Amino acid sequence: MTSTLTATRRTIAQRMGWASADGSTRSTRLIGIDLARGFALMGMMAAHFMLSTSPELTSPSTWGGLVNGRSSILFATLAGVSLAIISGRTTPVTGQALSQTRFKILVRAIFIFVLGSILAAMNTGISVILQTYALLFIVALAFLTMRRRWLILWAAVFSVLGPFLTYVLPLLAERAAMSPPMPELLFNSSYPALSWIPFILIGLAIGRTSLTSMRNQLSLIGIGAVLALLGYATVPVTATISSVLSGEPLVIEDDSLYEKDTASKDDSSSEDMGNKDLSSYPDPIAAANLQDGEFLLNGENATEIDLSGLECWDEVSDYGAGAQRNVNCWSQVTDDVSAEPVERSTPIDHVATLLENWATAEPHTATPHEVIGSGGFAIALIGFFLLIGSTVRYALLPVIAMGSMSLTTYTAHVVSYWFLSDMAMNADGFAWKPWLGSVAVFMFAATVWRFFFTRGPLEWLLAIIVRRTTGGGELYHVTNPQKVGSTPAPDLANSKNSGNLAGNSQIDASELTDIHGGKSA
Repeated sequence: MTSTLTATRRTIAQRMGWASADGSTRSTRLIGIDLARGFALMGMMAAHFMLSTSPELTSPSTWGGLVNGRSSILFATLAGVSLAIISGRTTPVTGQALSQTRFKILVRAIFIFVLGSILAAMNTGISVILQTYALLFIVALAFLTMRRRWLILWAAVFSVLGPFLTYVLPLLAERAAMSPPMPELLFNSSYPALSWIPFILIGLAIGRTSLTSMRNQLSLIGIGAVLALLGYATVPVTATISSVLSGEPLVIEDDSLYEKDTASKDDSSSEDMGNKDLSSYPDPIAAANLQDGEFLLNGENATEIDLSGLECWDEVSDYGAGAQRNVNCWSQVTDDVSAEPVERSTPIDHVATLLENWATAEPHTATPHEVIGSGGFAIALIGFFLLIGSTVRYALLPVIAMGSMSLTTYTAHVVSYWFLSDMAMNADGFAWKPWLGSVAVFMFAATVWRFFFTRGPLEWLLAIIVRRTTGGGELYHVTNPQKVGSTPAPDLANSKNSGNLAGNSQIDASELTDIHGGKSA
């Protein structure tokens, strides 16, 4: 029995690339990264199938809501880890190797962007993340050579600067009469690239660390937990500061116009209006008290209103049995002392408004609180999955297999959701049946596929495109794979002799999903 179990495990390890064919060597593949990607995939699927409960610490039944927003942030952070690994791990590549790395990552980004555009064109109802990922890959090209401390510093800067630009630039573009439309990918409500830069940078910083060290894994868990607490627990502080700065209800931001009155009239005395049908009025309670020729003005009945000096927009809506006339009027602000003055916004007012918008850590709000809190949550999860990866690799094999070919799995999920979206939309709460069915199918398919092939279908296609586009040149080789029971393998970036890595000795930017920290979605 024991020998059979051992043989089975050896076969699995060989098929999954965890060991060489004769079992004498094992790869340096970080199983925990594949495991993290697999769980992130399941989390994103759950969010798409309407698992939208807001998590509350004292209510375990709501904890499933943690998948919202945080799963995709985990993906972005893992993508940064991938970039670090293929660009030299702890020591960034330089010279020709750096140029090759950047070009291959650029080709990959273009492929992912095109694929994301195709998926988005299907109008499945899912906010496809791939275009934002592609843009983040391009941004990361400028940071590949940075040391870990500088990556952390820039991630900290962009955790505030990114949300600030996401909030301010669209407002400036609106007020600039000749400004071109702002790129949607930078500011879209689900995955604004400017606010997501910290995730790719902190992933790079994590990848520049020795991830096989238990001490580092525990450090990631601890640092991530502290950042999550800092991001989420300080939301009330931001709200309080905003309230103190404002001192009173916010004033009108636009100081060029003053909206005076809006009048709505049900006028059956006009020859072409017909008989008044009160039942068709938008507000049946207010309409029931209207008499012929009366206006409904600011919620109260009125027989006349002075429209002199106002510009009016007049519209008649015909509901069949009767008609309703809507008259909307406005006026430029004048020096008339009888008019209510318009309060002008001060810089403090603008700061208060900004902080009011930032006083949340809800998913997809792109605030510093969400960036820091959910980013810390992702860091802690990466440390946790790295810590347990080798221990649970056989028990959670299907999840790991799915995570090792995540680009294919994510694409298959979006396509399949096109057929399952009605079930999700019509479900009373979380559509757990189609979610569970999707997860089961994808895990089974990934496990079977990985027993025969080293890459998923899309990962294989991407590898071919990258190699042909870049001339098929090598980026670098992994050397001296660690023998079981021997001393640790040397650092990958300092290796000089080529060798085998469980049948995958050459690592380049086209194989991000086939190595330790591959791109997730």
